[in-house]
Amino acid sequence: MIYYLWFIILILSISLSFGNDHFQKSFQQVQKSIVNNKDDTNQLLSEKELKLIRFISYLTYMQTTTTTNITWNGWEKNYDGPQLDLGSIRYTLAHIGYTAAALAYRTPNYRELAIKILKDSIERMLNIKVWGYIDHYWKNVHTFPDPVCDENIMYSGHLLQLLTLYESLSGDFTYDIDGFDFIWDKDNDRITKIHYNTTKLAYAIYYQMNEESSAGVSCEPEWVYTICQNHPHIGFKLYDIVRNKHALEDIPMFKEDRYFKMLYYRPTHTWIPYFAATGNDGWALAWMSSWFDHNETSNFICDG
Repeated sequence: MIYYLWFIILILSISLSFGNDHFQKSFQQVQKSIVNNKDDTNQLLSEKELKLIRFISYLTYMQTTTTTNITWNGWEKNYDGPQLDLGSIRYTLAHIGYTAAALAYRTPNYRELAIKILKDSIERMLNIKVWGYIDHYWKNVHTFPDPVCDENIMYSGHLLQLLTLYESLSGDFTYDIDGFDFIWDKDNDRITKIHYNTTKLAYAIYYQMNEESSAGVSCEPEWVYTICQNHPHIGFKLYDIVRNKHALEDIPMFKEDRYFKMLYYRPTHTWIPYFAATGNDGWALAWMSSWFDHNETSNFICDG
């Protein structure tokens, strides 16, 4: 059920944001449309879209939620799962947040609703139930239990995009000023609190990209998945835009190899041959033009 919901939300977020020829709008054009309270798409939300918005509202902010007390009504199917596949809660939460951001663009009168959904999605992402799977991969790494400083872009990239979307829509920089904590209290381990803010998270990812020959960050240990790299780059763009900086947007995507290859192995600096999927291409294309010059996209398509 959660995997199905994640897929539907992905499609909705794409359709809300990029449903027509406005795909390549500049940030300034979008901002002007919102200020003027003008819907340039000339489209209303469908009944199905409205129902899904109500449903994800129920899954998020309509439940009593604080940082230390989160209820998960409706999430039971995968709440206690290992969080190691595409049915993991982090992906559903991330795309719920992306849908909310797209909603704010398409229908500016729903901006307050979108901000509520985004904030709740972030609070849930910070819960150990979402990122506690790290002991499966990095239990013996010296940075454990920090979930974002080394690899794990399949979590940190989505968290960064959610944080920067929230900042750009709300103007609230609490997550950067006061920060947030990752609290490790799983099993019988010693309780550990690790403090971050938006800037520290962004630079933790940035430094990893800068050091890696592919300019990618691993999801699972040593494996760089193409589809997971889009989200931190979008986060970098938003981080710079709302701060009027140009600090984080200059790292090229995959320095020497081409784009739609699916899986890169860091120890040997090689792409895994004959490993491709239409779903991978769809996910990559859905987000790539948000941050990368579409005129250069053809330079990143794999040979053959």
